[in-house]
Amino acid sequence: MLKSPQIPLTFRLGGHCYPWPDKIETTVQCYQSEWELLTSLAGSQLEERGQFQRIIARALDHDPICKSWFKERAPRKSQPHFLKYQQSEYETYHEAAGRVLGGRPDTDDTDHARFNGLIAEIQASGVVTACGAIVFHGRVRKGSICSTAQHGFLSTSLDPVVAINSAFRRGFDAKICDQDPSLQKQILMIELAHDMPAIWGQYTQSHEYELLFAPPLDMTIITSKTVDDFELLHVEMSCLQRESKGL
Repeated sequence: MLKSPQIPLTFRLGGHCYPWPDKIETTVQCYQSEWELLTSLAGSQLEERGQFQRIIARALDHDPICKSWFKERAPRKSQPHFLKYQQSEYETYHEAAGRVLGGRPDTDDTDHARFNGLIAEIQASGVVTACGAIVFHGRVRKGSICSTAQHGFLSTSLDPVVAINSAFRRGFDAKICDQDPSLQKQILMIELAHDMPAIWGQYTQSHEYELLFAPPLDMTIITSKTVDDFELLHVEMSCLQRESKGL
């Protein structure tokens, strides 16, 4: 049986803290921080991560803050852009944001409609993630993210295993990391520098525990390390002010 009352690790959600189980079976290992937990998970095997993920899912499903987000968030039918983003047009919305925020000459009315529409849905979502909250994101990327504005929408998860698996899957699908050695599988542990609105994308039968944030976003690296073939980055994230011209 899991001895969860003995586990000191907490994850911060919405400005509150609550205990998370840190180990399955009968062994209790004390992780002193979220960073230490992420490091351990990144170096674990897929099966072990899957067992841990089931424990995380149970914790999140019963968490009072997550429950409040279910009640407070805007109805799904009022978020047509997010539904398209989540179901089939992920890259389309990212590309539109990049063209709009980058001021590219090939930007058209459809780009602005997609960008402004999803931005508006995030701002009206009814969910605000508090300063100091920790979320996770997994991806494949070339080079450092430090001192650069992120022009795309940022899909994150409260579950670190989701981010790890996302980075692994993106790197494996097209074997792009093998084709271009400068590309790395990155797992971001993101700490919010201030309160930020987000869409709570968790629905029935989903285990993503998604929070979607609006660009432009600034990320500053606090610390980093390499675990196996993953680059782990602890970053602080803030939302940059969008210019008013047509946005």
